[in-house]
Amino acid sequence: MSKIIFLNGSSSSGKTSISKAIQYLIDQPFLTLGVDTFIAMMPHKYLSYGEKSQEGCFFEKGRNHHGITVSCNSGPFGDLVFKTAIDVVKIMADNGLNLIIDEVIWSDARINKYKTILAKHSILFVKVFCERHSSQERELLRGDREIGLSNDQIDKINSMKFQYDLEINTDVLSSFEAAKEIVNKLRKTQSILK
Repeated sequence: MSKIIFLNGSSSSGKTSISKAIQYLIDQPFLTLGVDTFIAMMPHKYLSYGEKSQEGCFFEKGRNHHGITVSCNSGPFGDLVFKTAIDVVKIMADNGLNLIIDEVIWSDARINKYKTILAKHSILFVKVFCERHSSQERELLRGDREIGLSNDQIDKINSMKFQYDLEINTDVLSSFEAAKEIVNKLRKTQSILK
């Protein structure tokens, strides 16, 4: 049985930094992967505003009462990549690899699909969040994200009914503090972890 830490939260909520901190704190090897891993595999022309992005993964700009929004949408090729991502996660877990999954999911059906296919493994579902202004500031400072992604995703994620095992506020906890809280929760459910 593999151990899986499933981090779900909007862009720039702090998931990647927490993943790295968890890897540092736990002696057992945990691999990290997530939606960005699979997006990075796609040809550039199928991404963002590329000539075939409507078939892959494309952005649409908009606005809400908090400011600019950028929604990430997928076409048929993108849908196939994201569907296959779940299959890849299952294969890795079934082969005995411990995983930290870094995801941006705003669909109860999709997160429940992960829960179903990984049911024979030990999985800890963690919601990672921060205030909207914090994620917007992080987007600006990172320089590698579309400004408005988190603004679009926060309300969608918050509207989900899914029950997490743990919720982490990265306005309150540093990456290492958050990782320690997650590792401690995992230790309570997994005596195998030291």
